[in-house]
Amino acid sequence: MCSSWYNNYLNNVHVVTTEKKHCYVFVNERILQLRYKLQRGYLTLLAVNAPEEGKTEQTEEFYETLQDQIDKINKNDYIVVAGDYNARVRNIPIDGIFGYKW
Repeated sequence: MCSSWYNNYLNNVHVVTTEKKHCYVFVNERILQLRYKLQRGYLTLLAVNAPEEGKTEQTEEFYETLQDQIDKINKNDYIVVAGDYNARVRNIPIDGIFGYKW
């Protein structure tokens, strides 16, 4: 299922690769799916860019779409989901989390 093309959806999701892609799909403006042929099977990479904090409806839609895409991936593929999840910690202390305190 690697043949779709969505016009101008590279605005939010970027991937730089030197490897030869088997195929790719622009799922939407926030999710790009790439599939690579390996020596032993395939690797599916989902490059993501989640909505900004506070956009609850868009965030729910994003994660539903992401889960749908993960469910469609061949069960024998290696899967990597990477990108910007726009997570925030703010000034609430969380054990084991390090970062800038606002």
